[in-house]
Amino acid sequence: MLANIAVSFLGIATNGLAAHDTPEEMKGRVGGYSQAGNLGGAGLGGGAGLWLAQHCSSGWMPAILLAVSCMLCCLALFFVKEPASSVRTEKMAKTLRNLFQDIWTTGKTRLGFLALFLCFLPLGTGAASNLWSAVSSDWKASADTVAFVTGIMGGIITAAGCLIGGWICDRMDRQKAYLLFGLTQALCTLAMAFCPHTQIMYIIWTSVYAFTLGFAYAAFSAFVFEAIGKGAAATKFTVYACLSNVPIYYMTIVDGWAHSRFGPTGMLVIEAVMAVLSIALFFPLIKVVSRKL
Repeated sequence: MLANIAVSFLGIATNGLAAHDTPEEMKGRVGGYSQAGNLGGAGLGGGAGLWLAQHCSSGWMPAILLAVSCMLCCLALFFVKEPASSVRTEKMAKTLRNLFQDIWTTGKTRLGFLALFLCFLPLGTGAASNLWSAVSSDWKASADTVAFVTGIMGGIITAAGCLIGGWICDRMDRQKAYLLFGLTQALCTLAMAFCPHTQIMYIIWTSVYAFTLGFAYAAFSAFVFEAIGKGAAATKFTVYACLSNVPIYYMTIVDGWAHSRFGPTGMLVIEAVMAVLSIALFFPLIKVVSRKL
């Protein structure tokens, strides 16, 4: 629990530094790198920890090696400028007032409002990946196969998707990139639904799904970095990131219900339909918001 709290604070600080120190034309790549570290790092770090635990002669050695590795990451701070704060003051009440005012001001802008709306759409959530283990028997996938494609390999594939997706986001409108990547994920779920339900198809389509998930996560970070600007950037990014968990949560429930009611094919079709409806809803909103904000 304490480690997770520490990681949360670390993520907040990292996003704040990235928002202030990243040129506008590089925010897509930075968003991709951030998510690659977040998603791929969890799989690779977990795998490294497990390998160390199995091969080190003493029980204390894995913890020490991982601690030293984490400390070495702090060397990157020598190459990052500490941003001047436009929010902090000597009085806590004034600081909090500035903080909430900055959040409110960002939410009222065109980009801020559209990013907020995108956070609640069931698009690019990757919710089905939370159920790959539970539905593996529908594709006759073995336990070893499931562990392979949803473990370290899945993390590596997702991280690669993050890096490529971030690069693409710097070459087109970032919110539209998120919609495009969400549509790509929807097409992947449809292909998986109607292809033969065999183990090889399970490996192929869960891997492609993990790759498109990296695209979507990179685009999410890219458009949030673009929308929040500077100021209380760390807090604003965290607010958007927390809100984006809402569709992941309810789509996991919807996918579970759909699988119980309509089977694996119905589950994947419903997730794809929800994504397409989200895109159809967002495009008219862009025109309305562009006229009013």
